[in-house]
Amino acid sequence: MKAKFFSLAFFVCVVFSAQAQMHYRVEVDFTIKEKSETKEQLIVGKVFFDKRTKSLLYDISFPDKEIWLIRDTTMYVIRNNKVITKSSAHGLVDFSVYNLLLNGSLSFFGLDKSPYKLTNTEKANNMLITTWFPPDYAKTKLGMVKLAQTEKKLTGLINYNIKGEIISKQFFNNYIVVSGTDVPTEIIQFNYLPHKQEKKITTFRNYLFNNKQNEALYNYKLPTL
Repeated sequence: MKAKFFSLAFFVCVVFSAQAQMHYRVEVDFTIKEKSETKEQLIVGKVFFDKRTKSLLYDISFPDKEIWLIRDTTMYVIRNNKVITKSSAHGLVDFSVYNLLLNGSLSFFGLDKSPYKLTNTEKANNMLITTWFPPDYAKTKLGMVKLAQTEKKLTGLINYNIKGEIISKQFFNNYIVVSGTDVPTEIIQFNYLPHKQEKKITTFRNYLFNNKQNEALYNYKLPTL
C-alpha cells in the first residue's frame, strides 16, 4: 500500500512539473503600491511575457496610459506610440518572477542555474535557508544572497552588498496553484537606500498561461526611435 501511494505521489509530482515546464507565456493583472518617506505611488496594469522571445511588456493603465517594454538589455517607456525614455535593464528579464515561473526556477530564484555558488544550508522550523555567493570575478560588485523556502516554495530573499550590509528584502506570499504551477499573489519588497527606505507591494490577479490571444502585446512592435 505504501509503495502504491509513493508511486502515485511521484506520478502527480512529475505531471505537475512537466505541466509547469510546458508553459511558454504568462499574463497577469498587477497592482504596485510604492511608499517612501517622500512619496507614495500606485501603479495598475497587466503584464505580458513570452519566454521564447524574452520580451517583457507592462501595459500600464494607471496613473498614465503607457507601455514599459523590456527587450534584450533595454527598457523603453512608450506613450502614444512614441518612445519617451530608453534605459539599461540588465537582468530585469532573466530574474523577473515571470521568467523564473515559466522556467520552473522560482524556488531558488534562478540562482541554482547561475554562476552563484551555494555555500550554506540550514533549517529553521519549517523553513529552509540557503546562502549563495557570487562567482569570484563578480565579488567586487555583488554581495551574497540568502533565500528562504517553505514547502519548496520561495518565501523570502535578502540581497547584501559587498560589505555584508542588507540592501533589499523580498517576501513572496499567498501562493495559489494555477494550471499546475505554484504562483505568488503578493510580493513585498524593501529597498534600503543610503538616505531612505522604500517599500513596494505588488499584488497579482488572474494569472493566465499560454494564452493565444493578445499577440500584438506579446510580440509588441517597437516604434521607430
